[in-house]
Amino acid sequence: MNIREILTERLIEFSELERQLEETQDKALALNMLKAASESRYPNYYSETLERYFMNLAENTKSISSGFGAREPQEKTFLHVLSAVSLTGGHTRIVERWINHSGKDERHSVYLSRQKDPTKIPEELERGVRDSGGKFIREIFRLSIEEKANNLREIAMDYDVVILHHNPIDPVPLMAFGVKEFTRPVICFNHSGHKFWVGKYAIDFCLDIEKGQNVITKEVRGIKNTRIINMPIDKVYQDKTALEVEDSRKGLGFSTSDQIITSMAPMYKFSSMGNFSFVNNLRSIMSRNEEVKFIGIGIRETTDEWKKLVKDFPDRVQLIGNIPFLEIKKYLQSADLYIDSLPCPSWLSFSDAINMGQAPAISLATPLGYLPYLEGSEAICKSSDELIEKALAILNSKEKSGKIKKELSLRLKERCNKDAFKKEIQDVVSEVKKIKKDDGRFNSNLRKEVGEMAVYWCQSKTMIRSRGIPCF
Repeated sequence: MNIREILTERLIEFSELERQLEETQDKALALNMLKAASESRYPNYYSETLERYFMNLAENTKSISSGFGAREPQEKTFLHVLSAVSLTGGHTRIVERWINHSGKDERHSVYLSRQKDPTKIPEELERGVRDSGGKFIREIFRLSIEEKANNLREIAMDYDVVILHHNPIDPVPLMAFGVKEFTRPVICFNHSGHKFWVGKYAIDFCLDIEKGQNVITKEVRGIKNTRIINMPIDKVYQDKTALEVEDSRKGLGFSTSDQIITSMAPMYKFSSMGNFSFVNNLRSIMSRNEEVKFIGIGIRETTDEWKKLVKDFPDRVQLIGNIPFLEIKKYLQSADLYIDSLPCPSWLSFSDAINMGQAPAISLATPLGYLPYLEGSEAICKSSDELIEKALAILNSKEKSGKIKKELSLRLKERCNKDAFKKEIQDVVSEVKKIKKDDGRFNSNLRKEVGEMAVYWCQSKTMIRSRGIPCF
């Protein structure tokens, strides 16, 4: 039985769980279904049954204060709703940049529904909220989802617009904003469009970051109001100078003659999956060019494939694990080439490498797609063989390297800069305020199938959980 057939059977299994939930209305079952879907045991993107269950739970447990609907928010106030933030990762960086790129007349606050560790809240995010005149609201972790939903709904009513960046299986935003009493416009920044999530009935507008995910938003989740948006860069960096490169390399123990490849992502995004193997591609490149050295940001020598690579190429592989975002510039600036993580791309890291590192960058096209500004560029490789050959050509040719670096830098600066992002958001905010909170926001004819992206994501997640051992 192949993977698609197995996942088709699991769709049937999930449908049986949905039937049980409709029959029992059991909260523990609903939460366990969310957990199982998040682990990609099931190839679902969406469940009407789970959406309706949590909305009914909210309806039956809601607490609406006196005068709730009569409250008027201050204009240009925004509440960013997250489950939790971290010191690393693109999810938190997006919120930081959104706030830092906003107009001076806007006030941005952040609400965290399940932040256990306050030391994991980045100073940059706190500073951005504070400088905009907003608030930082951290919910009590031990509260029930019903209590959190009621608290969040009350808080959000004082804001002009709500923006969701939540964990895709966190039901609190759906419960807070899916009731008829909540009337503020809600925008979802869909950073997890390739995963299962709940929250459709909480939102009025969905911002997608990749065209394949946008198809899922419209055809599988049935959300009509949506557009594809480029993720913002922090600021536009100037071209690195030879002296800056030399200083960065010396500080890291490299010479000016070394040819350095970098990549940056959480370690799970590098777990090999069949023909999609970052380590195998890197091994081929290093075998054919003895001057190549590799810096892996976010990677540790904790799996057999990375241990073997370090053993086979002593003194040529430097794995540095997680580091604060403010420290990555010197590593990216040292690079002659950046290669995106595989099998799971790390889109914001890719853009930061182009911007901060001023390096040519390449990525293998997978069913998870790529960012819109990369469409038609030389950065996208259709096969591992093409990626390997292109990497070697870039390292061996200043002309090739310069051409790709210039192309990507221009695209990034034109489409992902502060002003471009701010204008897109302002357009969306204007549009979302005109949308009526009724069923006209959604399509009823939904597609339900095991698509290529679902197969790929479930397979990659399974490989990650099993440390590279297929367990289908």
